[in-house]
Amino acid sequence: MTFQEPISQSLPHIYVSALPFAPMQSSVAMKMCPLFANSLSIVKGRMRNWQDGLLGLEGHEGAVNTVAFSADGTRIVSGSDDKTVRVWDADTGKSVMEPLRGHKGRVTSVTFSGDGTRIVSGSDDKTIRVWDSDTGKSVTEPLRGHEGRVRSVALSGDGTRIVSGSDDKTICVWDADTGKSVMGLLRGHEDSVRSVALSANGTRIVSGSNDKTIRMWDANTVKSVMEPLRGHEGMVLSLAFSFDGTRIVSGSIDKTIRVWDADTGKSVMGPLRGHEGGVMSVTFSGDGTRIVSCSYDKTIRVWDADTGKNVMGPFRGYEGEVLSVAFSAGGTRIVSCSSDKTIRVDTAMESHSFTFQDGRGVPALSSHSILNDGWLYDANGNILFWVPPMNRAGLYYPQTTMVIGAQATQVDLSRFLHGEHWVGSCTSQCM
Repeated sequence: MTFQEPISQSLPHIYVSALPFAPMQSSVAMKMCPLFANSLSIVKGRMRNWQDGLLGLEGHEGAVNTVAFSADGTRIVSGSDDKTVRVWDADTGKSVMEPLRGHKGRVTSVTFSGDGTRIVSGSDDKTIRVWDSDTGKSVTEPLRGHEGRVRSVALSGDGTRIVSGSDDKTICVWDADTGKSVMGLLRGHEDSVRSVALSANGTRIVSGSNDKTIRMWDANTVKSVMEPLRGHEGMVLSLAFSFDGTRIVSGSIDKTIRVWDADTGKSVMGPLRGHEGGVMSVTFSGDGTRIVSCSYDKTIRVWDADTGKNVMGPFRGYEGEVLSVAFSAGGTRIVSCSSDKTIRVDTAMESHSFTFQDGRGVPALSSHSILNDGWLYDANGNILFWVPPMNRAGLYYPQTTMVIGAQATQVDLSRFLHGEHWVGSCTSQCM
């Protein structure tokens, strides 16, 4: 009954899909798996017994809206619809402390301070909170002043200033130590402020809005320093400065990415097209040579920041929309999160796909493979195998190095015979 869906559609999937995923201590697996050596192998994530499930998995209980790396790359912070902030070991995926609780609404934005000692979070509850990243304790009273949901928060490089953007159409600058607003609300946008960022030297603030514009502000005088940047045809959902402060990258619900000159406001690249849904999050790598983006289309892409070419991806693996993405400081890893309640860490280096040994040049499982209703297709649209529901959210693709919040599932396809060659998976003993 567990595998009735694939078997009812294609009887050979008794052997191609059901048998490899059958619990390793089940009688059918112990007796039959040795007879099908040239088949799919489950390296990680296989049940031991039929009654095994997902009980005890550690992760968020709601959509994960936002993620960020610490500057040293050792930790990941995340915020969720479950109203909590969580901190994870970036190498093991283990939670390093109890969930940070205090917000009364979903957590929409999180970031680490440059020295890694503080975490700042913004929420639908209209507040910003500052946490000690070692103890998880609040270090100030909640920052109050916005009259709408806080959509985005950013920290200055020296950790002294917090900037926030809100559905109330305003931007606010706060003293990170006292939690006090240090100047009046910045007004100018005609709709919700969806994203804010600070230049590395702390002199400029950039903001993106549902009004389709981007605005640049002097961080000391809070005066607008140029005319609004126009070009996107939909809400500007995310933006970031390059580390040297010379460029700004923006992502929009119009499915495109644009790069702007931070001094003149002129568009210098784009629109970059490739995503099939709104671009939810964008940022530069530390050296400014690459841009990473994620989308409602459930994918992640990496772009050359000089040419605009898509150089990696689309990375797949999520069951839900990808809501936030970030590079590690060295640019070797990408962390992302999704409405499916999971967090993934992918390598930002070139990865090698799994290969088949059927001698027919069949395309390997790659980042272009698609998982649809449990069926995994290769890049050419050929069905490979069926994945049980409990293994889908955590299925590793070639670029995946870690999954948080789901049953991690890793497969070995080095001996996998499928399609018209599936019968070859059976050894001579079962003939």
